[in-house]
Amino acid sequence: MRIKSTAITFLAMAGLAAAFDGSKQGFVLGGSLGIHRISIDETLDDYGTTYDWTGSKVGVATDFLIGYGFTPNFMLLYQNSDSWYTIDKYTYYDAIGPFGIRYYFQGDQPGPYLGAGAILGSFVNKTKDAGASGTGFTLTAGYEVAKHFSLEAKYLHLKATDDEFTHTSNAVQFLISGLAY
Repeated sequence: MRIKSTAITFLAMAGLAAAFDGSKQGFVLGGSLGIHRISIDETLDDYGTTYDWTGSKVGVATDFLIGYGFTPNFMLLYQNSDSWYTIDKYTYYDAIGPFGIRYYFQGDQPGPYLGAGAILGSFVNKTKDAGASGTGFTLTAGYEVAKHFSLEAKYLHLKATDDEFTHTSNAVQFLISGLAY
């Protein structure tokens, strides 16, 4: 039994080593951290009385992605792009995902790229463990300054609704990104 588990572990490690061979073609895994500015429009219809709130906040931006590069230029991704912020004593985040694509103009060499993501979005009050779901999209422009490290600007749009609540937000993020390939 010990030989079997050792062999499985060895094969898994060899597979991971082959996956991260320095080419964007194949398995990729990455994450980003940065800052954002978000503008928010909210409407609450509380038994016939409408409350509106509009404002903007600055906060922390995060991004996670995992996917596959079909060529050194084109990737299909699962991605989760988030804008974290606080209003009063409550912590919120707006998230867009799970589908994303990226196109690298220089292939495996450092250089510019464009990306987009879409389909689902959510607005979450982490403090109260409540939120709303909806749709959203992201647009990304980045520059890989060295293999595996990029600077990027990202735009996120979200519209989330729940019974009598509507949350619309637009965020601009500036991120430092790492991508293993």
